[in-house]
Amino acid sequence: MNEQIQLLINLQDKDTAISELNEIIKSLPVRVEQWKESYKAKENKLNQMRKNKEEVEKELRSKERRLQSVEDELKRFRGRIYEVKTQKEMVSLDNEIKKSEEEKSELEEVILQLMDANDDLDNKINFLSNELEKELVELKKAEEETNQKIELNINKLDVATKERNEISEKIPKSTLALYEKIRANKNNLAVVPVGNNACQGCFIKLPPQLINKVKEASEIVRCEECVRILYFKK
Repeated sequence: MNEQIQLLINLQDKDTAISELNEIIKSLPVRVEQWKESYKAKENKLNQMRKNKEEVEKELRSKERRLQSVEDELKRFRGRIYEVKTQKEMVSLDNEIKKSEEEKSELEEVILQLMDANDDLDNKINFLSNELEKELVELKKAEEETNQKIELNINKLDVATKERNEISEKIPKSTLALYEKIRANKNNLAVVPVGNNACQGCFIKLPPQLINKVKEASEIVRCEECVRILYFKK
C-alpha cells in the first residue's frame, strides 16, 4: 500500500479516537450534574417540609393556648352558676357556656388534625433526610470516580494528540491540507474503506475501475460522490 495512504488511514484512526475521547470527557460530568440537580431538588423539598412543620407547630401552639383560655373561661362560667340570681342571667350564662363548649370542641378537633399533620411531616422529613444522607455519600463517590475517569481520558487524549501530530508531520502539506478540508466538511471522516463495492462514507456503489484503482493503492483515490479518500481494507 502507498505509504501516504497508510499514513492517512493512521491519521484518520487517531482523529476518530481523539473525537471519541473528547465526547467521553464532555459526557462524563453530565450524569453527575443530573444527580446533583436531583439531590438539590430533594434538598429543597426537605427544607420546604421543615418550614411547613414550623408553621404547623406554630399554629398548634396558638390553638393550644386558645384552648387553655377557653377552658379557663368555661371554668369561670361554671363557677358562676350558683351566683346567678335571675332567669335572664342564667340564659345569658348558659349561652356563654354553650358558645365556649362549641369553640372548645372545634379547637380540640383542629388540634388533633394539626398533631396528625405534624406527625406526618416528621415521618416524611426523617425518611427524606435518611435518603439524602445516603445519596450524598453515593454522589461524592460518583463524583470522585468521574473525576478519575476524566483524568484518565485526558491522559489518553494527550497521548493520542501527540501521536496524531507525529503522523501528520510525515504527510506532505498539500495532502494534509486536502485531508483536513475533507474532514472539516464530512463530519470528521475523511478516509473510509471500500466494502461490498461501496464507499463506506456515503454507501454509494463504486464503478469497477475505481475499485481497482483503490485496490492498487498506488495513489490517492476519492469517492466520486462524497469526495472522501478511499482505501481497500483486506
